[in-house]
Amino acid sequence: RLPHARREAAAARSLLGPAAVVRRQGEEAGEGFVRQAAPSRFRMLVFAAHTVIDPGWPERSAVLLSSDSAEDGRLEPAEIGALDLRGKVVVLSSCRAASGRVLRGEGVMSVARAFFEAGASAVVAGLWPLEDREAAALFEPFYARLAEGADLASALAWSQREALRSGMPEAAWAGLLVVGDATRTPFPVAPPSGWPWLAALPAALLLVLLSRFRQEEAPKSLRNP
Repeated sequence: RLPHARREAAAARSLLGPAAVVRRQGEEAGEGFVRQAAPSRFRMLVFAAHTVIDPGWPERSAVLLSSDSAEDGRLEPAEIGALDLRGKVVVLSSCRAASGRVLRGEGVMSVARAFFEAGASAVVAGLWPLEDREAAALFEPFYARLAEGADLASALAWSQREALRSGMPEAAWAGLLVVGDATRTPFPVAPPSGWPWLAALPAALLLVLLSRFRQEEAPKSLRNP
């Protein structure tokens, strides 16, 4: 069990907006929900769960979810690849999701790779084990920065600096990375009212100053005919 995954889920819901976040945990967080929830309607999917890596048989690696009589709870690469995640951001708050067997001509056969096969544009994942409590503490500032309109790279860098300042060991945060488009901004902040007019103001001032400069530099005979 991952008790601090509930804390992480609650933080994401609180920071990103309760009305905009669909959260499932415990027995409700199964393979069936992932498929039936139509992932394509979400901007970002977060899996705070265990990940198992099988270096010998990469297709047997999996994100572990709840199991029932119909599902074994193992979301494996083939099942991930069948999801419609075109253009989505995926966060894997789990162990070693970005690592795996390296095949010549293919690259790293990781769980993260499977999400790209499903169409994801960016995946946040780790290269080595991630302790439950430390993961929750690390991802809370990450979600806070995303809520402020930061891109994935900036949000992750911020949370890693916060972890360093708090004394968290390097092993807890240094292995996390953004794979894919790190410039993605899942939750862009709308500009304030009147923003286009304010943006044009410096340009208008610059034109006025240039006009004044040119007038002062012009020959006296031209200024006062």
